[in-house]
Amino acid sequence: MNQVLEQRYNLVANIHIKRSIDDNMHIDAWSVPCFLIIGTSPQDKWLRQSFELFRGNQREVVVITFDELLGKLKAVHEFLSTNPLSPTRTTALSDLGQAVGRQKRTQVG
Repeated sequence: MNQVLEQRYNLVANIHIKRSIDDNMHIDAWSVPCFLIIGTSPQDKWLRQSFELFRGNQREVVVITFDELLGKLKAVHEFLSTNPLSPTRTTALSDLGQAVGRQKRTQVG
């Protein structure tokens, strides 16, 4: 967690150096989002509760597990690879919406 925050700090603090090297670079960095992809979702009820409390209280870094990310990527892949009018696409869109909703609820509370 500290490594991610330190890297973000260094980017924001030194972005002017990157801009001075490349005149065509038109970027700014004020509020840089950070993501930390770690391990797998705990299966034990108490470990899951502890993990969700930890993740839910992080305001600077979005914490996601590899299996959650894989599930989201599979939902996006299924959505993009199906016929727009097929019932499967509707199901994939619903699954993707649920996955995003779970992540937002976890971040909010």
